[in-house]
Amino acid sequence: VIEGETLHVSLFGLISPEVVERSAAMIDQIVAQLGQIKYRIMIGTEVTAAPHTTRVVAAREFNQRQSDFEFSFVIPPKRSRGLAKILYGLLSPATQEKTRQVDNLDQANAEIERLRKLYDTASGELQGKIYILIAMIMML
Repeated sequence: VIEGETLHVSLFGLISPEVVERSAAMIDQIVAQLGQIKYRIMIGTEVTAAPHTTRVVAAREFNQRQSDFEFSFVIPPKRSRGLAKILYGLLSPATQEKTRQVDNLDQANAEIERLRKLYDTASGELQGKIYILIAMIMML
């Protein structure tokens, strides 16, 4: 966790449903100890395979935990970018609005900085509405 604000989760190799569930339990522990964490970056560049059952479990866990984060970024596997697209398609519409696929960690960090600046310049009344606007911008 960076500055109590951004959680980086790195996955690699063959991902099984059990790995996803253990990772989700660890994320729950981190959130319970630190409280609200704004951003989640899922780094999957070294994932080599994820069977269909794993993708379904991952989408379920991702959906359940999205309320713990303001926004999530997914860095897809180098060899199989389609895995990230399949996972995204399994997410709920609400989670899709708060999730974006990026090419690398630098891009994810730049997007987080852009979100911070946008949110910090908004008045208190507008801050709640900013998240809806951010989600729409990120989907473009």
